Amino acid sequence: MTARGQRAVALFCGLGLALLFAAIAAVQVAGWTIGAVERTTSQKLPGPIDQLVVEADGGDITIVPSLADVVRINSTVKGSIHTPEPHAFREGNTVHLNGKCPDISFGPCRARIMIYVPQGTPVEVHSGSGDLTASGLTGRVDLDTGSGDVNATGLTGAANLQTGSGDINVRGLTGTTKLQSGSGDISGEDLGGSVISADTSSGDVDFAFRWSPTVVEASTASGDVNIAVPSGDAYRVDADPGSGDQQIDVKTDPSADRTITASTSSGDVTVAYGN
Repeated sequence: MTARGQRAVALFCGLGLALLFAAIAAVQVAGWTIGAVERTTSQKLPGPIDQLVVEADGGDITIVPSLADVVRINSTVKGSIHTPEPHAFREGNTVHLNGKCPDISFGPCRARIMIYVPQGTPVEVHSGSGDLTASGLTGRVDLDTGSGDVNATGLTGAANLQTGSGDINVRGLTGTTKLQSGSGDISGEDLGGSVISADTSSGDVDFAFRWSPTVVEASTASGDVNIAVPSGDAYRVDADPGSGDQQIDVKTDPSADRTITASTSSGDVTVAYGN
């Protein structure tokens, strides 16, 4: 092929790529503008309900108690050209909610979902991304998001809360509690549970207890660990600050029934009586 022919082929290929990129950009712009669609729906599923299971690609999900023996789901979904597709159905006495984005989607695809469940119902939520919130529930709660914050208030049953990347904030929990973040801070206030554990790869762990706990385990690879407990009780304390400092301002007794284990690879460890 002559040099002129090679230049012609190169020019043709370059023009084709430019047109392809322009077409993709145009579709994306359309998806973010004229193709934006928002839709609100509501569903009710009557009891009896033994469990709620949620599987979602993403979106913010909040779960609160229902005043009746029904599961009620209010969802606001937004997408370009097509919206996410929340779908609720029963399998025996278990309610399933599945939400996913279309296989082919341009621009935003997200949802805000509020779920009301009867008191005492075990709840299990798995989401690819988005914030998860549970408040005032009395049954077991399992929340897991790949990326987003997890918030819980006033849970009285066992709680297992996890995020791949995000903060975990809890308040007023009284059941056995397990908290885990791949990267983010973990914070607990007004805690009343006897057994609680927390682990984060990067972030601080801060706990303040309303009632004296029986077992506390808190660890971070990089960050500070601060634990405040009510005055009076003695604890068997195992603290490892790694390269940081430690401050233990509670009564310690190696034979105590109450134990606190706090560790960090890089940061400070503080265990003290609260105000």
